[in-house]
Amino acid sequence: MIDALSPLSRRLIAVSLLLLALITILNLVVVPLWQWNSDNLDDLALARTRLARMQAIMAAQEPAKGDPVPATAMVVAGTRDAASATLTAAVQASAARAQITPLAVAPVPPLGRQAGKIAIDISASGPETNLVELLADIESSSPAIRLERWSVVAGDTPDLPAHLEARAVALWSARP
Repeated sequence: MIDALSPLSRRLIAVSLLLLALITILNLVVVPLWQWNSDNLDDLALARTRLARMQAIMAAQEPAKGDPVPATAMVVAGTRDAASATLTAAVQASAARAQITPLAVAPVPPLGRQAGKIAIDISASGPETNLVELLADIESSSPAIRLERWSVVAGDTPDLPAHLEARAVALWSARP
């Protein structure tokens, strides 16, 4: 069958097959090698950037220590129990200002390495607006008291009081 083709046609077929073989080799060998090399160069550049950053961090001076927490921002008491009592009194004063009664407050035992932190659990019922006012008053009081978690659940009926569950935390120091 190939004998029936002219010499020009045979040359054209041979050149076409050669081009097809070159394109196949290019797609199967050269392009994947090129991409692999490119990925490796990107990884190398990233590693060099990380190394330079780590060396800069190691060469940098240690940052200066920050200012200590002011004594007005923490509960200063001789013992943990006294600090919890101070925190409880501050929360009860906030409750009185928000006109929330009765208020159940229970100290939380220290967990792990939280030596400078005291916490109390708060439980109260009352009008929802008064409970929100209580939360705002607790966080704006001095010493600095923050709410670690809180939830206000209001009933479906407007006449029923809402219920508050919260945990207040503050910093504690035995000395100012």
